[in-house]
Amino acid sequence: MPESGEQLRLAGTESVLAAEVAVHRNTFREHAEATLAEMIRERCEFTADALRERVPPDVQPHHPNVLPAIIQAAARRGEIVPVRWEPSSRPSRHASVNRVWIAAEEQP
Repeated sequence: MPESGEQLRLAGTESVLAAEVAVHRNTFREHAEATLAEMIRERCEFTADALRERVPPDVQPHHPNVLPAIIQAAARRGEIVPVRWEPSSRPSRHASVNRVWIAAEEQP
């Protein structure tokens, strides 16, 4: 039986996160997950751009999908919920939109 789109997305998320913690990788995932936990505790609205700005500039992910995978995993766990969309603040994103997130009212 072919895999569903959701199964493929979950597999991709798991794959990119697993690769980020390989021995030769930097600690982007650790920094991003700690920063996300701070933002959840602060109950502030945030975007991927805002989260990325808090990670030290010398710490870079091995793949551009690492941060979206971290955010998606937190949303799937019910830790954060979407609020709205807004244009990205990063020029390299060419004004594409980012979701604005906030901590869920009740944490799992």
